[in-house]
Amino acid sequence: MLTFHTDNPVSVSVKDALSTDLNSKVNKIILKSLGEEKTNNNNNIDVYTVEYYSKSNNVVSIGILNKTILPYRITLDFSNTKNLLFTSKSPKIEKV
Repeated sequence: MLTFHTDNPVSVSVKDALSTDLNSKVNKIILKSLGEEKTNNNNNIDVYTVEYYSKSNNVVSIGILNKTILPYRITLDFSNTKNLLFTSKSPKIEKV
């Protein structure tokens, strides 16, 4: 949700950012500047999760950080969760 408060005329254009890379870029900026690197549970020191939680907005951003040049197939699956909204089109994301 976005709210504007002004006494002046405003022109607003709304675009679907999900079909672009803009959503991904914004999440990377948030995680890089505000995220906390978490230790992983599988003893793989090359791959970490980076998490950011905003209490005021009740928002969680999660990213995976690969510190190598080797590709990893990563799956984040929140299919069994309830009462969550996702910026992705699906609660399950898989990337290499």
